[in-house]
Amino acid sequence: VIAKPYSFDISGQAGNDIDYIWSVNESPVNFSGKKNVLILKQTDAGGVGRAAISARVNNLARIFQFADTSFNINFGQ
Repeated sequence: VIAKPYSFDISGQAGNDIDYIWSVNESPVNFSGKKNVLILKQTDAGGVGRAAISARVNNLARIFQFADTSFNINFGQ
Protein backbone atom coordinates (compact mmCIF):
# COMPACT_ATOMS: atom_id res chain seq x y z
CA VAL A 1 0.00 0.00 0.00
CA ILE A 2 1.42 3.41 -0.95
CA ALA A 3 0.33 6.74 0.51
CA LYS A 4 0.63 9.67 -1.94
CA PRO A 5 -0.58 13.05 -0.62
CA TYR A 6 -1.43 14.50 -4.05
CA SER A 7 -3.39 17.44 -2.66
CA PHE A 8 -0.56 18.62 -0.39
CA ASP A 9 1.44 21.72 -1.21
CA ILE A 10 4.99 20.41 -0.91
CA SER A 11 6.68 22.62 -3.49
CA GLY A 12 10.17 23.58 -2.36
CA GLN A 13 10.22 20.81 0.25
CA ALA A 14 12.39 17.71 0.10
CA GLY A 15 9.59 15.57 1.53
CA ASN A 16 11.09 15.61 5.02
CA ASP A 17 8.16 17.66 6.32
CA ILE A 18 5.65 14.89 5.53
CA ASP A 19 4.83 12.53 8.40
CA TYR A 20 3.12 9.17 7.79
CA ILE A 21 1.35 7.36 10.63
CA TRP A 22 0.11 3.85 9.86
CA SER A 23 -1.74 1.36 12.03
CA VAL A 24 -2.88 -2.22 11.54
CA ASN A 25 -5.76 -3.35 13.75
CA GLU A 26 -5.29 -0.17 15.81
CA SER A 27 -1.62 -0.99 16.55
CA PRO A 28 1.06 1.45 15.37
CA VAL A 29 3.45 0.26 12.65
CA ASN A 30 7.22 0.84 12.98
CA PHE A 31 9.19 1.40 9.79
CA SER A 32 12.71 0.65 8.67
CA GLY A 33 12.24 1.72 5.05
CA LYS A 34 10.07 4.18 3.16
CA LYS A 35 7.48 5.65 5.50
CA ASN A 36 4.86 6.13 2.76
CA VAL A 37 4.88 2.41 1.87
CA LEU A 38 3.17 -0.30 3.92
CA ILE A 39 3.96 -3.91 2.97
CA LEU A 40 1.43 -6.46 4.20
CA LYS A 41 2.29 -10.14 4.55
CA GLN A 42 0.17 -13.02 5.70
CA THR A 43 2.19 -14.95 8.28
CA ASP A 44 -0.35 -17.69 9.07
CA ALA A 45 -0.40 -20.07 6.09
CA GLY A 46 -3.98 -21.01 5.28
CA GLY A 47 -5.35 -18.45 7.72
CA VAL A 48 -8.47 -16.43 7.01
CA GLY A 49 -9.24 -13.03 8.43
CA ARG A 50 -9.44 -9.29 8.10
CA ALA A 51 -7.02 -6.48 8.84
CA ALA A 52 -8.10 -2.90 9.54
CA ILE A 53 -5.57 -0.48 8.03
CA SER A 54 -5.49 3.25 8.76
CA ALA A 55 -3.15 5.99 7.62
CA ARG A 56 -2.69 9.63 8.55
CA VAL A 57 -0.45 11.95 6.59
CA ASN A 58 0.62 15.27 8.14
CA ASN A 59 2.43 18.16 6.49
CA LEU A 60 4.66 19.35 9.34
CA ALA A 61 5.38 22.63 7.55
CA ARG A 62 1.64 23.42 7.31
CA ILE A 63 -0.08 22.24 10.47
CA PHE A 64 -3.61 22.37 9.06
CA GLN A 65 -2.73 20.20 6.07
CA PHE A 66 -3.38 16.52 6.78
CA ALA A 67 -5.30 13.53 5.42
CA ASP A 68 -6.81 10.43 7.06
CA THR A 69 -8.06 7.20 5.54
CA SER A 70 -8.91 3.69 6.65
CA PHE A 71 -9.92 0.45 4.94
CA ASN A 72 -10.21 -3.28 5.57
CA ILE A 73 -8.30 -6.04 3.83
CA ASN A 74 -9.70 -9.58 3.70
CA PHE A 75 -7.12 -12.32 3.34
CA GLY A 76 -7.12 -16.06 2.84
CA GLN A 77 -10.34 -16.20 0.86
